[in-house]
This record gives sequence, C-alpha cells and structure tokens, in this order.
Amino acid sequence: MNISFNLATLALATQLIGVAVGETTVVAHYKLGENAGQVTFEVGPKEQTDFSGREKDLVRQGEPKFFAAAPPHRAGSGSLQFDGNRDMYTREENIVDTSDNCVIEAWAASQLPTHDGLHGVVANGNGGRGYVLGQSGDRWVAFVGGVGSFDLGPVQEGAWTHLAIVKDQDSARAFRDGALVCEIAAPAAIASQFRIGNAGLPTEGFKGLIHEVRVAKFETGCFDPMADLLVDYKAIDEAKKVNRAERTALISSLADQSGVEDVKSLRTERARQDWLIRPVSVPASVQLKLADDGQSAEIMLSNGLVSRTFYLGNNLACVSYRNLSNEAEFIRGVKPEARVKLDDTWYPIGGLSQQPESSYLMTDWLPDMPTSPTAFRFTGMSVSSPMKRYHWQPKFNAVSSAWPPKGIRLTMHYVAPQSATHPHRDVTVDVHYEIYAGLPVIAKSIEVHNNSEMPIEVDEFESEILALAQDQIERIHTESDYSCHLINHRPGDAHAAGDHSRPISYDTPAYLAGGTTTKWKIDPAYNTWAHHTAFVDHLLGHLFRNLMISQAPVGPDQIIEPGDSFFSFHTFELLQDSDEVERRSLGVRRFYRLLAPQVTEHLLAVSTPTHDPAVLIPLIDQMHEVGFERLDISFWPGIAHDNLERAYVDKWSRITSYARQRGIITGGYELMVASRGRGPSVDVVDPATGKPGSPFGQSVCIASDWSDTYYPRVWEFVDRTGFGSLNPDGPYHGCPCASTTHKHHRGLKDSQWAQWQQQVSVFHEVQQRNMWAPAPDWYFLNGQSCTGMGYREASANLSREHTLLLYRQYIYDGTFFKTPSMGWMSIGLIPTYVNDPRSVLEPLHENIEWYELHMAQLLASGAQPSFRANRLYDTPATKKVVQKWIGWFKQHRDILMSDLIHVRRPDGRDIDVMLHVNPDLSEKGMAIIFNPLNESVTREVTLPLYYTGLNQTALIRQEGQEPVEYRLDERRNVTINAQLPPRGVTWYVIE
Repeated sequence: MNISFNLATLALATQLIGVAVGETTVVAHYKLGENAGQVTFEVGPKEQTDFSGREKDLVRQGEPKFFAAAPPHRAGSGSLQFDGNRDMYTREENIVDTSDNCVIEAWAASQLPTHDGLHGVVANGNGGRGYVLGQSGDRWVAFVGGVGSFDLGPVQEGAWTHLAIVKDQDSARAFRDGALVCEIAAPAAIASQFRIGNAGLPTEGFKGLIHEVRVAKFETGCFDPMADLLVDYKAIDEAKKVNRAERTALISSLADQSGVEDVKSLRTERARQDWLIRPVSVPASVQLKLADDGQSAEIMLSNGLVSRTFYLGNNLACVSYRNLSNEAEFIRGVKPEARVKLDDTWYPIGGLSQQPESSYLMTDWLPDMPTSPTAFRFTGMSVSSPMKRYHWQPKFNAVSSAWPPKGIRLTMHYVAPQSATHPHRDVTVDVHYEIYAGLPVIAKSIEVHNNSEMPIEVDEFESEILALAQDQIERIHTESDYSCHLINHRPGDAHAAGDHSRPISYDTPAYLAGGTTTKWKIDPAYNTWAHHTAFVDHLLGHLFRNLMISQAPVGPDQIIEPGDSFFSFHTFELLQDSDEVERRSLGVRRFYRLLAPQVTEHLLAVSTPTHDPAVLIPLIDQMHEVGFERLDISFWPGIAHDNLERAYVDKWSRITSYARQRGIITGGYELMVASRGRGPSVDVVDPATGKPGSPFGQSVCIASDWSDTYYPRVWEFVDRTGFGSLNPDGPYHGCPCASTTHKHHRGLKDSQWAQWQQQVSVFHEVQQRNMWAPAPDWYFLNGQSCTGMGYREASANLSREHTLLLYRQYIYDGTFFKTPSMGWMSIGLIPTYVNDPRSVLEPLHENIEWYELHMAQLLASGAQPSFRANRLYDTPATKKVVQKWIGWFKQHRDILMSDLIHVRRPDGRDIDVMLHVNPDLSEKGMAIIFNPLNESVTREVTLPLYYTGLNQTALIRQEGQEPVEYRLDERRNVTINAQLPPRGVTWYVIE
C-alpha cells in the first residue's frame, strides 16, 4: 500500500504538541501506532492508552492491525489499520458534552476512494447525537447528529489528512489540513459513547489508517488554530513561500508563449453584426493579463462572439464563460476543469475549491480559494491551430469551407499532485480548448499521458464540468463526437432502447437508453437557491439540474500502456443568445456547416434493388440524360461488401466504370452491424442475459476479431470496384457487449468505447477516400454525410397521396436540427416493402401528376433525394417532367440547399411554405408554397426575411417572371398574394 502526503498544499508536515497546548487543555490523546507492536499487520493492543494521563483508555473491538505508515512528522512510528467492519476502539462514555468548548481532531488516510454511507474516523457520541469526523462517499465530512453532513473536501486514497471540529459556545467550525473549511451546527445532545474507527453503528466502520486522535477543551474565545491544532503552520508558511516563488516563475513564463497577447486589461471585443447574417470580422485570440504582484493571472479565449476566461492562482480554473452577443454570463461556480478516474481513484484536473456561495461567483473570492490537495496542478499552456479531426476536401457540390476550421487551439498542461500514488504521480494531463472564427462555439477535450513504467487504467473521465447559471441552462447546446444509438442529436429522439420486454425507464442504464455524453446533475454545493414551489423545496430537496458534465455513458475503461496516451472525445458547446426556436435552430445548423462541412455535400440519387445489368445500364443512361449524380444499389439484396469473388467484383467494377464515365458515382447498401448477427462467437452479448443479443436483435460486436477480417475486405472491394459511396445501414448503434473473450475489448465497461472507435475509423476512412458517407445514425462530427430526414419504415407502405404531405411534415420537423442536405428523403417509384400499386408511382405515365408533386416537394426541400426506381421515365412526357424539375433544382441549387425558415407546418388544412434563406447569395431566399387542397386558393402569405440579410426592400419574382419590389416592415417581413391551383405548387425567388 502506498501512503502519500501532499507537502505542496495544506496537508503539510505536523508536529506533536504536549498536554498543555496554547490556551487548551488536552482531555484525551490517542497515539494509535505508539503502543502497538512494530510488526506490520500485528493486531493492536486490547486497550488503547490515553496519553493525556486522564485515563480515558479505550477497549478494542475486532482486530485493528499495526501498519508501519504515518504522517511525515512521526518518522519511525505507525498507525492502526481499520477494516471498515468490526474494527474500532471504544468507551461507553463520551469525552466532551454539549456545554464544552472543545476541539476534536484526527489524522487519517482512507483506503477507499469512495465509501457509501457514513464511516467514522472518530465519534464523540454518534451520528444520531454527537459529532463524527469521517468519510461519506468520496468526501471527508463533519457529521452532526440530528443536523446532517458538512463537506470537508475530497478523499484521496492513501493521502494523510488532518480533520478537526472546533466548538466555541454556540458556534462550531470544521477544519481540514489546518484550514477553516466551513461553519457547522452544534448538536442538541451527545450520546454516551466515544469511538475511533466507527461512527456508532456496526455498518459505519472506517476502512483505512488512523494515526492520532486528540480531544481538548478551552475557555470561551481562547482557541487559536495556529497553536492548538496538530498542524505545523511554520511548515505551511515555508511551503507557501516556495509556492509563491514557483508561481511567480510560472506566471511570468506564460507571457513568453507564442500566440498569447500580453495585455494590461482583458479586451472583450464584441462582434457588431449578427453572426447568422454577416461574417464576423473579430479574430480569435488568447489574451493574458498578469497581476501586479505576479501571483495570479487571467487568461481569456475569445472570438467576438464568445469568451472563456480562466483565473490562475492556487490552480487554474474557468471563472467566466460569456456570450458576447448579449453579455450573458454562464458560470455561477468554479469547478475542476476535468476529472479522471485512474485505477479506481478520481483526480480533479485544476480547479479551485471552497467557494463561499455557489449561486453566484464574485472575483474577490478567487485569491483566497485553495485548490484540492488531490488536484492535478497547472504547469503551462500552448497555442496552436484547430486540429483536423478527419480528412475532408470539398466535393459533391459542397459549399466551400475552410477545413480544419479557422481559429485557435489552447492547451493547458497539468501534472499530478504530490499526493498521487505510484504510478499516477507520473501521469500528465492536457486539456484542449478550441475556438472558431465566426462561431459562438468552444470545443473541449482531454488527453492523458502515461509517463510511468506501469500500465494505467482510465476507468472514467469527465472532460467538462460546468456549474451553469440558472437562467442559462436552456441556452447552451452541448454535443460531442461520441455518438451512437442516436438518429438525431436530441436524447428524446434516440432509438428505442430495446425490445418491448425491456422498456426504457428512469433507471435504465445510459448505455442502453441512447444516452448522450451530456449529463445534467444536481450540484451538491448549490443549496441556497429557493424553489418557486415551497412544497418541492421542503419535501423533495432542490432539484435544479444545473451542473453540466460531459462523460461517456459507460467506461471507457481503457488501459494506457507506458509511454502511450488516452484521447477523449470532443465536446462542442454552442452558446445561444436567444430563446426563440428558429434562431436557436439556425445556430445549431450553422454549427454543423462549419464543424462538419461534409454535410453540405449533395447528390441527386437513384436507389435501385436490382443487380441485373439489363436494367442497370438503361437506368444509368436515363440518369445521365436528366442529370442525376449517384447510383445506390439498395435493399434487398443490396451489396455484400466483403464478397471478393472474382465474378462478383468484376460485375460491379463494370457497372461502376460505366456510371463513372457518365458522371455518376456508385455505391451500395448493406446491413452491416446492428440487427445483423455474424455468429455466437462474435455477436454482442446482452449484459442482462449473458447470451448473444442486443437492443436491435442479434448484432455483431465490432470489437471482436470479426472486424479484423470484414473491414479490410470492404476496402479491398471498394478499391477493386471503384465504388464512390459506402452506405451502411445498421452502423454501430451503441449496443453494449458483456463478452470477456472478444479480441478488442475486455468486458462490458470498455465495449462501447472500443466499438465506437472502430465505427469512427470507418467514417474517417470513407472521408480519406473522398467517398459519400450516408448512415442512419449521428456520426456527423466524425465524417458522416447524411441521415434520414424523418424515417419510419411503415410510411413507405402508405399511399402516394398520404405520403405526399406526410413527407413535407418530415422535412418541416427534421430541418429544425438538420441542414436540408443532412437528411435524405425518398420517392417510391417501385415498391419498398409491399407490392401495393397504391403506394408506388409506376407506371409513371399513369401517375405523372403525383410523380411531379412528389418530385417538386422533395427537390424544393434541398434534402438528399433518393428515387427508388428501375427507371426515371417511361414516356417522353414523364421524361420532360423529370428534366423540368431537375433543371429547376440545379438552377437554384445553392439557395435550395440553404437553411429553411419554418413559416407554417403542413397540416392538410391550408397552404404550407418552405422558405430557404442565405444572405451570402445573390438569391437571398426562395419561398415554395404548396396547396394540399382540392380547390384553388388565394392567400396572403407573410415571409420573414430577417435571415436573408435584406433590410429595407426585396425584389421578389414568381416562377421566373419580372421582379416586384416589396418594402420590408419593421420586423423585416413582407406579405405577398399567392394564387395556387388545386394540389398546386408555386415558388418565389427573393433578391
């Protein structure tokens, strides 16, 4: 066992003080390693001597054992080890009562990083009536019977800690390592017992080492912690002097860092234009402001839209997070910058503690706020450009975009605390922040480096911890690139968590429920803000979930070998400046356009299930004639990407070559992972049953050795055929796997992380090959191109009349959190699941009206179109209709791929409107109006043109006619008169 002591913080060297201490009188003193034997694990004495001479000896219960470890001030002495169960020393009378002014103190080192319930180091009385110093969960506490628990700080396994309660008349205080932590209450009564190693009940035993316990009394007002505690404050002062010199050197070195602007005052230059309409000219910057005394500094990351400010004092901590558009402050409290759990031990990364009040933060408090003795310490920073998370280059009609995005990457470096046990003391952690030009987004990730000679396990991590202001919790969009089990970014839109025999409930494990990495929790330090409903506040406790944490739903449980590093996922935080739904939605869509630019790729596609060249060759010819760009070999049977038989590969190579000569890329559908078992030895093992099975039925585990064979064959197939897209259905959907025999994971806790990494590598490889990458999931921040706009298989079985307006509802709803090109929509010219003539458009010439309406609304949406077909036209008339709408789409492609403003949801009762806007184009907007009724209508339609960037007037032309000038009202709206025939459509270009 390794026992450590943090000399650089307040847990410092101590010295034993005699019976007369300052103005106090020692009434009981137990040196637990003093009169034991000198052989480790020898059982302690039957009676524990009171060294005060007042004969308050204690009787042993259980078998606490001698252990040759003690705080540094007692070289050569030891402690007693308590087992957490029956071990204790006790007497049936208390030592001090409610009327006494007293000090109760102890030196202890826990052997458990966390321990549910209350576990006493020393108890005068018990948890019902009296004082207890001990451990609860992963915190040291002072427990007052009949009142409750008072937090004294984090428990660091193996680190010696001094705990004390001081009661003076009607007030009581708690100390940790010689520093005042908090005011506590005094008990109304104290039970007649005194115990070391237990809080009073058989289940409240302490597991760890106790070196010394002392109880003293004093006259009112005569307690002096500098003289009356078992802490050497001289050593503390010396350490502080050393710390001051080290801090001065550290802070002064920051000004020499390349890319850092040394300033006299932090400059929060605010963008003057609306970032959703005009490009922001304020560059991203890192500013450094040094305090006059050289003992603190402020560091600010800013881009004119958002700023994040850090205070460097006793450690580094984020103290401000602001949306500069409306000057809103998001931070109410200081937390660690991250936390990592190494080999079952949690460590804070940076941060300050003991904030006097957690409802708000005052900068005057910062210089006096210490850091946790178990926290990794800030040692410096570096500045670079944002990282290239995956390869991408503009293709497939994508909007031109810088990649990687322009901005700044700021990395904060940390080293392990001196209290860290071996090999953790050789671990370093980097915390990365990225800020991007023109976007109110900051991304964050962590990197853990194992510089030791032993493997280290990263059990869990929290890469972001934000104590958010109560009024801003709805104004932050948080999303990471660790995503699976989702078809949309919103948790409420996740896939179902399993079959109907195991419905989702509040206690369903996050890894089964489509959980994201963003967790909203109750902040235990935030306990003074009153709930508006007194009943809830009084009976249920405060329920404010305003502590935002970014962590994996399970694990990752990853082993870092010596010399290797662990990289977390990236958490992206978009600070919203409004509660208005459309504006917030536009902010999210702009976020995807800049940070996942492949979502702006767009291809006109035909999806066909046939493998017959006699059908495929004429179909490709038709696609070429009317202007289509992608051929998808769809279900069923789709494509077997691991089939490398020569005849099969040669066939698809010929088809692909023929299509490529006509400007068409080819790809194929395959159900790859979810819902497709590959055999009991490699399938996902259900944690509930221990047998193969998953929330999607039988699914292969892609962290098994199946991946070692399958994916290399996929890439060989792609190379040999020349496929330009990979269309996986059932990519990794988050299925946990409890197998302990699969090659690339050890068990349940690391199974999601390992499989997610494998799936991410697939999308990265797709982009490396400049391929098209659709999938029914949410890997956009790792290279996926699109997903379903709105998808339910049953809708493909509805009649062509019913799906017409239903699909416009899918588009309306889906484009609140997707750009149009992020979602695909289909037209079923041929059957999909059932061969019902009412649900298809073949024969095309007999259904030409429905064909045109379906085509018009799909192309007008800007979504990814997929025509499920074996042919695109069957007569000159149908060919003319297809050419008309494909030509119209390509003429207006840029504006039609631009974002939609939601004017009126389709409901079949009246007209509905699609309004595309883009202030960067000459066509600033396009409104497409649909009439679902079987009668002609004339309607006044109000078009909100704010996001077109037009201010006073707009030129609006209907279907290519001469433009008409309209004056915008004060809200930048215009009203037009629209006339539509029965089931008609019309469009207006806005310039």
